[in-house]
Amino acid sequence: MAHSKKLIAEVYGKLVDMVGDEGAEMLMAQGPPGGWDQFATKVDVQTLAAEMAVGFAEADVKTERLNAKVERVDAKVGTVDAKVEAVDVKVDANAAALKMYTEAGFATVQAKIDVGFAEMAATRSRDVWAFTATVAVLVIAVIIAIFVGT
Repeated sequence: MAHSKKLIAEVYGKLVDMVGDEGAEMLMAQGPPGGWDQFATKVDVQTLAAEMAVGFAEADVKTERLNAKVERVDAKVGTVDAKVEAVDVKVDANAAALKMYTEAGFATVQAKIDVGFAEMAATRSRDVWAFTATVAVLVIAVIIAIFVGT
């Protein structure tokens, strides 16, 4: 608010009466930064307060909108999280089933290997006995031939 020269002169006159010429000069020179024209009045402060209230109200509305968006995103994340958890449960179940199937398959293969080794050992044992018997018969035949032929 611009102060008229008349008002400034009145204030100066009152200051001269209270503190003298020197004091009045010093006080008038010590005005607000930017000069007396930059001094805020109650009306200026009230206008600024009203403008700030409008600005804060707009900020509140924008904040509420943002909060609503965040809540929607949070709900979507919760849904995705639940779906991921369900997939995780399925993967765990499938992994357990695969492990059981694999272990059963390995057990079957191991049993077949064990049976094969047992059959091979039995066959090998028979073959060794047959060979041993054949050698024994030949040795006896040679011994008999030596004693009988001489």
